[in-house]
Amino acid sequence: MVRSILTTAAALAFVATPALAQPTATLPGTFTFTDWLTVNNAPVGAGAVDDNNVVYFLQEREIGGLQSWLIFFDPAASQGVIGTILFPSAIQSIATSTADVTVTTATYQLTPTVSYASAAATGLEAGDAATFAGNVLSIDWQASDPGDHIRVITTTVPEPATHALIGAGMALLMGFARRRRAGA
Repeated sequence: MVRSILTTAAALAFVATPALAQPTATLPGTFTFTDWLTVNNAPVGAGAVDDNNVVYFLQEREIGGLQSWLIFFDPAASQGVIGTILFPSAIQSIATSTADVTVTTATYQLTPTVSYASAAATGLEAGDAATFAGNVLSIDWQASDPGDHIRVITTTVPEPATHALIGAGMALLMGFARRRRAGA
């Protein structure tokens, strides 16, 4: 009986852990938020995308419980965008400088699926902003070639409170099973 309860609890814990979903964005009405893997028509970071009114995301590699996302905006001409991006889990850090984006590309890149370039002005330029709280990234970008590129690192494992809740539920189930066995 206890074994079946524990098996059921483990299965429920597995089902309750959601798969990593894609981020969503709130952007001005004419803008779209698009998965780069659905387009993939130019090297990332080379200034060759040249798509007005589009902010792209690219789900990169997961390493050690951390998921990398490349967020970029590469319009054909100078253009600005202000908005928020909601990620499926908590943001741990963001890389916004050219140097940080370039260095982290070596770790998180999706080669050979995606071609990466290293234009000198990727990252954010002076006056651009990217801030985060929890799982929400706020952007205020004015971009021109090669565009604005940042890397967002999020968690992929459930928060500690989720583990505590699952543990408490399993302890409760075990207590019920013992009480039931003692009463039989």
